[in-house]
Formats: sequence, structure tokens, C-alpha cells
Amino acid sequence: MAFMTGFSSSDETIFVRRNFTARQKLGVLALAWAAFGLRLVRLGAQSLWFDETLSALFASRPLTEGIQLMLQEGLHHSPLYYILLRPFAANGFSEFSLRFLSVALGVLAVPLMAQAGRVLVSPTVGLMAALLLTVNPFHLWYSQEARMYTLLMACALGAMLFFARNLRASRPANWLAMAFFVAVGVNTHHFAFFIPLVQFIFLILTLRRNFRLLRWWVAAQALAGLSLLPWALVVLNRGQFYLSSASVRPPAGADLLLTLWNFSLGYTVTVTVWVVFALLVISMTLLVGLAVTRRRQTGLLLGLWALLPPLLTWLLSWRLPMYLDRYISLSLPPFLILVATGLHSLRAKWGRWAAFGLVTAAMLAGVARVYFDDTVYYRADWRGLSRALAQIAAPTDVVAPLYAQSLAPLSFYFDGQTTFEPIVILHDINLPPLPAPDSGAKLILLLDYPNDSSHLAGHCQPFDIVARGAPPEVIAWREGIRSRLSAVREFPCLRLEIYR
Repeated sequence: MAFMTGFSSSDETIFVRRNFTARQKLGVLALAWAAFGLRLVRLGAQSLWFDETLSALFASRPLTEGIQLMLQEGLHHSPLYYILLRPFAANGFSEFSLRFLSVALGVLAVPLMAQAGRVLVSPTVGLMAALLLTVNPFHLWYSQEARMYTLLMACALGAMLFFARNLRASRPANWLAMAFFVAVGVNTHHFAFFIPLVQFIFLILTLRRNFRLLRWWVAAQALAGLSLLPWALVVLNRGQFYLSSASVRPPAGADLLLTLWNFSLGYTVTVTVWVVFALLVISMTLLVGLAVTRRRQTGLLLGLWALLPPLLTWLLSWRLPMYLDRYISLSLPPFLILVATGLHSLRAKWGRWAAFGLVTAAMLAGVARVYFDDTVYYRADWRGLSRALAQIAAPTDVVAPLYAQSLAPLSFYFDGQTTFEPIVILHDINLPPLPAPDSGAKLILLLDYPNDSSHLAGHCQPFDIVARGAPPEVIAWREGIRSRLSAVREFPCLRLEIYR
């Protein structure tokens, strides 16, 4: 494209080191308010899906019980987010109240992004990156989900911001602030360990220049590591060391490209001319940003931060599948800073603002899809299913969820008197008997759809009990009672099969 010829890697104008002006500070404040408004739209419109009900379960129970439930789910759950969520999960919480913490943390990321862009590149790039984060559909989606991913992104931003400030002027206050954000991150999600890893690799690659910082960095990481001691003692005392991942498949060659798509426009599955064009522009500006910053240590830091977590996760996923865009969301901030850098480096002013307007418009279109495209951006409708179940299930009926984990969302949404008899509980299988034909009672089989949430927002695929992982004896049992099936009720990601 013509505008690609308008940059020069020797152009120093985008690296001017200065503070925000009063007008730019007002701009950051306005963006934070805009992010707040965008993230409140339809916040409680959709039902909590399974992972969100786990958040509610961990946060609403007494602390010791919540910790025990966390450990049963696995060490990929760390306690800090659920502790912070407790006030929002108390006293008859709603979907809106439970998700509000994620909104607040998503808004916090906007000024952090502006400051990180300012320190790493320039004030103008910081403002541009903050605007891109404000209208980014991927960030908005997780700002409206009762999970810890906006906290993970905010921690990555804070830790890298103060690390970069130490590259300019090493100060104890900056190291303490960096240690704080790292500590919060590693107590929130296990992928936060990428933050110190990226910093360590950066220091090794620039050791001659930054040797004096290594001692301070080690001390700050040790201080952050001490914050894990209480949780480590709890884990050792309980003796539960299970680590799992929500990924259900090995990585594919296209995963890294699909992550680029998701980070840019929000992944929408369907490839259109507009999607290809917008992704092409964003990819080019990303490459320009990398080229412009390549000779600077801040550019190296941004490149490592943006590329290392996805690449390393993709490689490790061949051994343990764990490639999920939400896990590697800590790489979204440097991606947007590099895109903003590439946009700002375009020499022709008209080309710069035309490209910036195009990228912003493409992301806003993604935001509109988050709000209104229920073919992609939807969650399992446990709320709707529970309301229907309360109407059709009598006290004499038996409701049989395929897996016992379905009891978590049902405990929040279903208030009827029907008995629940899960079929699969851990490794035990309990096949419920069919009611007598003349008894008037019903067996209601509750099935959730298989999911692949590597990139998709909707988290589920077309129904297939085999793909869902049902044991062979359960599949055979369901096939054997097919003649007694009287009705099927469908909901997003869920279905009820009624047998008489």
C-alpha cells in the first residue's frame, strides 16, 4: 500500500520523551470514561456461563470452602481474583454486579496503557494505544465477563510500565511498584509468570547495557515471589497439585493468525473482504511498529512482550493443550502499542489519520458485534434453561445433567424442587432409571454442548455427545432409550431431552 512507504526507521520524532500535556491528560480521562460507558452496555444481558458460575461459587462461599473448591478444580485457579470478587458476589448478586469488577479493571487498563505507551514510545502513541484499547472488542468482551483476564492484562501493563521506567531511571519506588503488579499477577493467573520471563530474557539480551539493573530486578521478583508463600503453604497442606487447561485440542498452524484476528477485530469465524482488508492494514502497521522500534531497547521489550507468550504457549501446547487467546491476553497491550507506533510513524499526515480512523472503525464494528451478534458473541444460557426447567419439571421428575459440574450454574439459577442426579461424577457413572410409562413422571436429560474456546467467544460447537466426551456406556445408554424421547428443548450451548 502507498502509505507503507511513508515511514523511516531513523525517524526520531515518535520517540520524544516528555510527559503528557494538560490537554492529553484530559484525553486520557475522557478515554477512561468512554471505556467505562462502553463496558456497561448490556453488561447483564447474557446469562453467566460455566466459568463465571465457578467465579461466583468460589467468591460467594465461606473463604475456606471457596479455597477447597478452587483446589479441587486445579492449581490454574489462584485465589486473589476471587477474594477481590467477594464483595460483588454477596447478598443476592446479579450478572451485572458479578461482572462489574471486570469492568472496573478494564477501565483501569486504559490509563495504564496510555502511560505505558508514553514511557515506551511517546505521549501521542500512548494516547493512540489507549484509544485502541478503549474500542478493542476482545478487551471489551473480557471486561464484561466475571473472570480474571482484565486483571491479568492490567497487571502486565503495570509491571511493564514500571520496568520500562527503571530502564530510564532506576528508582526503588519503581521497583516496588513493579513488584506489586507482578505479585498481583502471579496470584491471579498462572500465565502471569510470562511477565518476569519476558523481563528476564530482555535483561539477558541487553546485559551489557542493563547489567546494573539485574540485581534490583532479582530483588523485586523475590519480593513478588514472597506473596505466593501463603498460597503455596495452603496447597502443600491440602496436597492437591492438579493442573488443567480449558483447551480441548492441540494447537493448529492457524492459531497464531487467529489470535491476531481476535486481538484486532474480535474473532468472528466468517472471512469477508472487509475482515481481510482490515487485518491487512493492522498487520502492516504492526510490522511498521516493529521496524521503527527495532533499534531501541523499548522496541525489543515490546516485541518480546507481544510475541513470546503466544509463541511459547503454542509450542508448549503440543505437550499440554493450553493455547487460548484469553490465557495469552497479557500480550494484547504491546500488540496495540506497536500498532499505534506504526500508525503514528506514517509520514504523510493524511495517511496516518486515515489509517488510524480505519483501524478504529474496524474495532468499533467489532464492538457492535459484541453487543448485537448473538451468532458469535453468546454464552451458555443457564438462566433461560433454568427458567424453562422450573416450568416443565415436576417434583416427581428426575433431572440428569451429563456431568456433575452442571450443578454449579444450576445452583444459582434453578429454584424448583426437582431432584438432580448427575450421570458422571468424577470417574463414577450413575445411569438413572427411566420412569414407569404410566407413572406420569419424566426423566430430563441435561446436556451441554462441546466447546472449543481457543478463539471463539461463544464457547460451544454444534451438539455432539461423543465430542462432548461422554463415556461409551453413557452413549450406549442414551441410544437405548431413544424410543422414549418425547421432546427436546434447545438453548444456546445447552439442551434438554425429555423422556417419558
